[in-house]
Amino acid sequence: MNKKDYNKAMDKIKASHELKDNILISITEGVERKKRLNINKVIGIAVMFLIVISGIYFTTPSRNPINSINKDEFQITGETDSNMSAKYILVLYLDGYSYEGSGWIHYDPYNRLEDVEQIKGNKIGQVTLDLKGKIYEGTPPDFSSTFGVGAEVYELKDIKRENAVLIVSGEIKHILYRTRKALASANESIDLKVKEVVNMITDYPIIKEVELRDEINGSWMRTSNNESLINLLNTEIQDLDILNYEAMNRPKGESSYRIPVNFMFEDGAVLHAQVYPETNIMYIFGGYINISDDLASEFEELFKMGNQYSRLNDIISYDWSNIKYFQLDNNITGESIVSIEPQWSGEALHHILSYYSIDKATNLEGRLVATIRIGESEINSKELKIDEGEDDNLFFELDGEFYKIVKGKLMYTDILDYQQNYTSI
Repeated sequence: MNKKDYNKAMDKIKASHELKDNILISITEGVERKKRLNINKVIGIAVMFLIVISGIYFTTPSRNPINSINKDEFQITGETDSNMSAKYILVLYLDGYSYEGSGWIHYDPYNRLEDVEQIKGNKIGQVTLDLKGKIYEGTPPDFSSTFGVGAEVYELKDIKRENAVLIVSGEIKHILYRTRKALASANESIDLKVKEVVNMITDYPIIKEVELRDEINGSWMRTSNNESLINLLNTEIQDLDILNYEAMNRPKGESSYRIPVNFMFEDGAVLHAQVYPETNIMYIFGGYINISDDLASEFEELFKMGNQYSRLNDIISYDWSNIKYFQLDNNITGESIVSIEPQWSGEALHHILSYYSIDKATNLEGRLVATIRIGESEINSKELKIDEGEDDNLFFELDGEFYKIVKGKLMYTDILDYQQNYTSI
């Protein structure tokens, strides 16, 4: 990726965060949030995390919510600005629901579906209407999508169709998750209880664990088995109606932050939610529920615990904003690159490493694939060695200590992509 293309991508990210903040403001009676997302924190891997953000925020706002429109009516009313096309990715309408891509429930930001035949089930159909770049009113018909016409839709083996499907368009392959009911307008009644959603996606409706996710990049932070939190969730939210914004009778007041969480079920099904503890609001499956003070407090306690493990960029203990020297040695290809824009290269690496939780390890065996030096100069620099383990997952050597990734996978091919996109201008 050259810098011109990168800046275009960053323009989209900037607009996306502005839209996200506007949505959060609307949730809290227009009161400005105390804690704005820092754009600089996502610069290095803006394109990677576009999917993470878009899965939550950008599908509903792409439509024109017209109160008077009939649910059965649907019409395309115009075209969007090409610069805003990023918000139309990864959406499929099927069985009256919106299926969307989501980085919130994965453990790395890369789309790794290399063994598609191992997970592909029966064919459901194919896309008949491409909504990419379209402005529309009403409820989109089944098999309309932001993928091109002809993209094939499949069931996934051992996963309920009501939970997720697989979409394949040439070399592009994605798992899409049932995320919300397809409605004609934002004011239309959702007419679902939480337990109905849970029963859609899993045959084991008891929440077993809660994952805390990072608000900025969607990464895993910790998994909670706290009995008080789990019991409150299973007894309190299941019978609640999911309401649209107008019907929820939300409490007035300020909500300065959100807490992204995943509810985990025994069969591996996941239901994502966003909690606003200061106003006792939970965003779930395209709508809102009001939660008790006790449950909001439990989520606040989970939030305060933060990361269970360190991030590798924290272990490096370097002022990433002051990088003046950056060198990458690729031990596989024999290339040695001294970046002519070290801040550019270092900042991108910082945000890749900030995604992964790591733990100290011993007796790790593998091959050295890359060495990175970061600092004031070649002499005054820190050295990070990157090794490939037997499972193809990378691990790291720093100051004589070894560190492995706790959840997720970072591969040598990802280092190659990074080398091409962020060390060569």
